[in-house]
Amino acid sequence: MNKLIILCVATQLLNSCNGKEKSSDEIVSLNYVQDSLFNNDSLRSTLQEKIINSGDTNAYDELSSIYISFPKEFLYFSIIMANDYKYPKAYYDVYWNLKTEGKNDSGVNKLANYYLIKACELNYDPAKKHAISIYGDSSAIPSSNDFR
Repeated sequence: MNKLIILCVATQLLNSCNGKEKSSDEIVSLNYVQDSLFNNDSLRSTLQEKIINSGDTNAYDELSSIYISFPKEFLYFSIIMANDYKYPKAYYDVYWNLKTEGKNDSGVNKLANYYLIKACELNYDPAKKHAISIYGDSSAIPSSNDFR
């Protein structure tokens, strides 16, 4: 099953990078695979249990790819992996789910930024690069303690 997910994601990435538009058949095929994985209750339940009970990072990453079209529904598992198991990628996923752009919702954005900074403090490279793009320099990135 992991190989199928990796194949689907790799195919999507290659198709998006080659400058060609995807044919409707390719889109339907990828959507079918994605829907099949999402609708597999047994697989989702097994992965969810592994995340909740043991903080299994492989299960988290696999479930993340299944929920790729449903990030808000995946937020619960991201919060568990971040808060209970200190998984850097999960902190970054929480950030992306919570951040609000164009809205003056400072409480939610403050919480989102906390998760971004925690991902940085745990040396998650994508989070570090994103934080530098926001704060301009790595030395300007605040501590997560500043958000408490």
